[in-house]
Amino acid sequence: MFADNDVIAIGAIKALKEYKYGIPKDVCIIGFDDIRFAAVNSPSLSTMRVPKYLIGYLAVKILNDALQNNALQNCKMQVYGELIIRRSTLLE
Repeated sequence: MFADNDVIAIGAIKALKEYKYGIPKDVCIIGFDDIRFAAVNSPSLSTMRVPKYLIGYLAVKILNDALQNNALQNCKMQVYGELIIRRSTLLE
């Protein structure tokens, strides 16, 4: 199961455990964001780590450039994330 963010993934783990599903034995779960609680959750949550600071920096730069040039243009930005593998997806 891939969740939109780590909070939803942690909630899914909790709900699945209440129904006696094993994580990751029955269901593997991965989140998105790599919040601090992902590493200390039980089981620890696999997640996609994204460069939040860089995304914010680039967004402000693009907005500032648009304001300076008095023109808003379509812009594509690509940043790379990192897959963090933890116990919620490790089958032993």
